[in-house]
Amino acid sequence: MPVKIYLNPEHGGSDGGASYAGLTEKTLNLKTAKYCREYLKKYDCTVFLSRETDTGDLLITQRIADLKEKKVNAVITIAHNAGGGQGCEIFYWKDDSSSKRLAQLIEEKFKEIGQISRGVKASSEAAYNFGMVREPSKDGIPAVLSEFAFLDNAQDRLLVDSDEDLKREGEAIGKAVKEFLNLKEVAAEPEKPQEDNGAIYRIQIGAFRLKANAESYVEYVKRRGFDAFYKEDSSGDGVIYRVQAGAFKNKSYAREHLARLREAGIEGFIYENPQ
Repeated sequence: MPVKIYLNPEHGGSDGGASYAGLTEKTLNLKTAKYCREYLKKYDCTVFLSRETDTGDLLITQRIADLKEKKVNAVITIAHNAGGGQGCEIFYWKDDSSSKRLAQLIEEKFKEIGQISRGVKASSEAAYNFGMVREPSKDGIPAVLSEFAFLDNAQDRLLVDSDEDLKREGEAIGKAVKEFLNLKEVAAEPEKPQEDNGAIYRIQIGAFRLKANAESYVEYVKRRGFDAFYKEDSSGDGVIYRVQAGAFKNKSYAREHLARLREAGIEGFIYENPQ
């Protein structure tokens, strides 16, 4: 069975998380998760993200149901801290030695990129009772919460205030996951050529006669963590409201995005039209 990894960029939608000096946690979390996924692409695993955009509100119960349905092998919640302090801290569920080992590996990789550590800490009913750590662990799925830096600390902000920094953080998490799950490198695929034929590749995920139905489906897709919108089409017999979830100049990227939609249970197809 393929190894499946679930990355949970904490917060999202109306829940921005911590915010300080122009940095918003939900955005940092998502960028870090995507850099981690990009790093893990060269290994024999499948990586799922709990959300793909900053829009849409996902409850912890929804994320837990999602990861259980996907039957994942490890869960890493990616977050950034605030409230006074400096350094990283990684949480695992009490008495779960496997999760503790994953947390220790992440701490080790964070130290290698120059972050100091506040420690690997046990989560329990009495303290740090994090649902995304507790629930997967109780089902036998190693799960940790990674808090890399304090946004309200000047030194820590220097470690997260650029995409280059977030890539370094994401790759550190990826290296820990690779070691924890003993992932093997797969043969690299040929680099995908950029397509520049003047076309746009759009992903359609629904078509409705009633505008209200299109609006409702757009909201559903956003709650699943994807951007979506509808367009009115009156070119045929009556008005159709077509729901889309992305537009790309490169067909390969459109296919990758459609695959992620399908992993989330959202069917669709790609069609080409001029810019």
